[in-house]
Amino acid sequence: MKELKGTFVVTVTPFTTEDNLDEEGLRGNIDWYIKEGIHGIACTGSTGEFVSLSEEEWERVTNITIEQVNHRVPVLVGTCGGQPTTKATIKRTKYAKDAGADGALIVHPYYSRSNEEELYEHYKKIAEAVDIPIMIYNNPLTTHTDASPEQLATLAKDFPNIRYIKESSGQIQRVQEIISLAGDHVAVFCGDDVLAFESFVLGAKGWIAASANIIPKKCAQLFELMEKGNIAEARNLWFKIVPLTSSVEGWGRLAQTAKKGLDLLGRAGGPSPRGPKLDITKEQEKELMKLLSDLGEL
Repeated sequence: MKELKGTFVVTVTPFTTEDNLDEEGLRGNIDWYIKEGIHGIACTGSTGEFVSLSEEEWERVTNITIEQVNHRVPVLVGTCGGQPTTKATIKRTKYAKDAGADGALIVHPYYSRSNEEELYEHYKKIAEAVDIPIMIYNNPLTTHTDASPEQLATLAKDFPNIRYIKESSGQIQRVQEIISLAGDHVAVFCGDDVLAFESFVLGAKGWIAASANIIPKKCAQLFELMEKGNIAEARNLWFKIVPLTSSVEGWGRLAQTAKKGLDLLGRAGGPSPRGPKLDITKEQEKELMKLLSDLGEL
C-alpha cells in the first residue's frame, strides 16, 4: 500500500468542441504532469468537474487515468458523484479500487447538510465496505457540511483505512488541530491553493493542487524544498507562485482557470466547463497570461 504524500495535481477533465471527453488530451496532460515531477494524480475531483460527468464518463476518466499513469505515481480517484448518497459512494469507491486506484478522495455529501452523526455513519459504512485508503475531503463551502478537527480525528482513529484528510475549510489552524488530535492516525493534505506553504509549515504531508494543472513543476518543488528543510528557499518560491495560486483559488473558478491556463500553455484544456459554469472573463484571461509570463511559463 503506497504512502500518499507530496503535491498531487487535481486534474481537469478536458472536453472536445463536441462536448465529448478528450481522451487523447487527458492522456497527454497526465504524461506532462508526471514529466514535470508531480508526486501524484487526483482525478474526478472538483477541478475535474465530477458533478458534470455521467457515470460512463466518470468510469472512463478513472480507467484512462489509472492506465496512463501506469504505476509511475499514486492515483487518487474522487468517488462522490452526482448522487452523493452513501450507497452510490460505496459503489464508486469499489469501482475505483478494482480499477487499481491507490486511494479514494471522498467529499462530504452535499446539499443534504449532514449532521455529525450522519456524517460519521456515512464514512463508517464506506470504510467498512471498501478496503482502500480513504482521503476525506472537508470542503464546507460547497457541501455546507463542516467536519470538525475532533470528528475527523475520531474517524481516523476508528477506521484504519481513513488515512488522509484534505482540509479545505480555509482555516489554517485546522491543519495543526487535526494533527494534534489525530497524531499518526492521519496525514493532512492542503486543499486550499493559497495556504500550501503555511500548511506544510504546520505539518501537512501533501497538497491537492488545482494550480498544479498549469505550474506542476513549481508546485512539486515547493513540497520537495519543505521536506528537505529548505524553508527560506521554499518561501522565496512561494512568494513567486502565490499570485497565481491566489488567482486560481480567489476567482472561484478552479476548473475554468486551470483549463484556460492549459490552453495558453498549448496543453489540453479544451472548451469552457459544462454549464452552468461560465468561462473566466477576458480581463481574468489577460491577468492569467501575465501571471504565467511573469513565472516564465509563457
